[in-house]
Amino acid sequence: SLVTADIGGALFTFLSIYTFWRYINKPTMKSLVITGLFFGLAQVTKLFAVFLIPTFILYCVIIYFLKDFSASFFFNIESREKQSFSVPRNFEKISREKNLKKVSDMALSLLIIFVIGLFIINLTYLFKGSFTPLSNYNKEEFMSSTFKGIYENKIVNWVPIPLPKQYVLGHDQAQWQAKDEVRGFF
Repeated sequence: SLVTADIGGALFTFLSIYTFWRYINKPTMKSLVITGLFFGLAQVTKLFAVFLIPTFILYCVIIYFLKDFSASFFFNIESREKQSFSVPRNFEKISREKNLKKVSDMALSLLIIFVIGLFIINLTYLFKGSFTPLSNYNKEEFMSSTFKGIYENKIVNWVPIPLPKQYVLGHDQAQWQAKDEVRGFF
């Protein structure tokens, strides 16, 4: 069979990357929301899609240095920029303001995408077990040494996790399979 369970993950991962690229090239509120929607669907369909988070952040860092980016629906400094651009000594201040706007637009864009994605994940699991601290889980539920270690860490185990319980346990199982599972070959 050519169609497997991974086809949904591949589809939504591709669509989230593509819509994010489209958003960066032509930022609109509609494309931002669509990117968040596909990001969330990618997270739900394939655990590996968690790597979209550092991918999007890295892409924004690259864009910061290589491209002008402005999501004009967030903040607008255009009018102040046009007024003071004629004075040469204000150029550095304008440049700083443009860089600050660029960084804030990118950071706010990523935050909105991630929050929409988080909402999609929670909606898919009907919010069951969302915002439950790890300390409220049963230790026997965890398979991986990583999650067991976090469970036992009194510094962070009290923080409510904004993810459904089964989603967290799925990541725990994937971590166990990748790191802790004893595998025998042949």
